[in-house]
Amino acid sequence: MAYAIDLSGQVAIVTGAAQGIGHATAKLLAESGAQVVIDDLLPEENAAAKLDEIAAVGLRPAYFTYDIGTETGCVTLVEKTIERFGRIDILVNNACAHKTWDMAFNVVLMACWNLSNAVRPDMAKRHRGKIVNITTSGTFSGGGDGPIYNAFKGAVDSLTRFMSRRFAEDGIFINAVAPGPVLTEIMRAYRGEEEFSAHYLPQIPIKRIFEPLDMARIVLFLCCELSDMMVGETLLADAGRVRLNPY
Repeated sequence: MAYAIDLSGQVAIVTGAAQGIGHATAKLLAESGAQVVIDDLLPEENAAAKLDEIAAVGLRPAYFTYDIGTETGCVTLVEKTIERFGRIDILVNNACAHKTWDMAFNVVLMACWNLSNAVRPDMAKRHRGKIVNITTSGTFSGGGDGPIYNAFKGAVDSLTRFMSRRFAEDGIFINAVAPGPVLTEIMRAYRGEEEFSAHYLPQIPIKRIFEPLDMARIVLFLCCELSDMMVGETLLADAGRVRLNPY
């Protein structure tokens, strides 16, 4: 019998999951049996097609629009999830905002801290939980979408290790994924696929552009039992772009 990742009975919160890596992650978690809870500022009616996509492969996700840039929003998201589904097993801190320093501080860094602390008591009851933080390969290369994005994603990388040491005693394993350049909907609109590919393909040893699903598969690994011996790690998911191809 083939090995399968089965998250049936587990509840997963994925922030910023109306599109991009977050959406691909939510869909893959649902396909693996998890009940997914999405929080995004995009109005639910605008995310309806994406929610239908997820519902076609698994349980229909719950959708909230709480402002996780505030501690109150984070706590409310966790409380409402537990109220509706009874538990939280997985948290994927994916939401991003980097237009201003204040916005990035609240949505990228503080939301990661506040949500992780908010889910900790429930996960600790079962001595089991997985938290995955999405950072960036720019933390290693010095590239990325500007100083605001890099600074706070770098802070999340450090925060991952800080929290992992303290949460591990409760059976909660925290790791991070640092994606390379991913062709998301936002990137398609911003640069276009042709320009994006022309710029990044020469830098990538495997000569293939990353899609959101490529990152989602790595997040799934960190959310399941296959990664139970990994704590406090940041997986550089860029197909060797930084390590093997100095540019």
